[in-house]
Amino acid sequence: DEMGKISLNASQVDEALLNQILINLGYDEADASIVADSIVDWRDEDDLHRANGAEDDYYRKLDRPYPCKDAPFDSVEELRLVRGVTRAMFYGHDDIPGLRDIFTAAHDQKVLRSRTASDKVERALCGDPQHRGRDKKGLDDRTDEERAFDVSTCLKETGLAPSPRNQRRDEKLRYATIEARVMDPAGGDRVIAHVGAQVQFDRGDDFVT
Repeated sequence: DEMGKISLNASQVDEALLNQILINLGYDEADASIVADSIVDWRDEDDLHRANGAEDDYYRKLDRPYPCKDAPFDSVEELRLVRGVTRAMFYGHDDIPGLRDIFTAAHDQKVLRSRTASDKVERALCGDPQHRGRDKKGLDDRTDEERAFDVSTCLKETGLAPSPRNQRRDEKLRYATIEARVMDPAGGDRVIAHVGAQVQFDRGDDFVT
C-alpha cells in the first residue's frame, strides 16, 4: 500500500523531517543534511538552494549535467538524480532500508496509514529498534495491532498521523505497488533484478492505471 509510505511531495515532509528520517536510518548528520536539503530543493519552484542543498549550479557541473527539476517528484526513482543520494542509499545496504521502500510519489497526502506501514517505514520514522524501549526480539514478537500502535505514536510525533475520523473513513486501497524481486543467490539483501508496477484503484475494486 503506497499510503503506508511517506510522500516525497507532502509539504509536511520538510527538510527537518527528512533529516531526522535519514539519521534514524543510520546516516551521519552531514550526509543527512545534504540529502534532506537537496530533496526539498529538487521539488520546490525556486532556484535558491538551501544551506546544504543543490540547484542548477550544482547539477550543471556534473559529468553528465542536467537541470534541477524544481517541481514535484513524479516517481520515487527521481531520488537517484538528487544530490547525495547514492545507489546504496536508494536500494538499501547492510541492513539499512533503501529510500525506495520508504518514500512514494504516488500521492501527496501529509498522512500515512500506520496499519500498512512496513517495518522499513517504521524504522525511518521511529529509529533503529535496537535503540528503542524494547529489545529487538520483543519488537519482532508484536502483533500487527501492537506494531501499528507503535507506528501511530511516531506518526503523531512527526505530524503525519491522520485524524481518527479520516482514518476510519479512508480504509480502501487507493495506490499499491506490485513487485517481484530476484535476490542475490550468494545471500544478503542485494536485489539483482526486479519488475513491478504501480496501480491506482478507483472507488470500487477495479484498476484505473
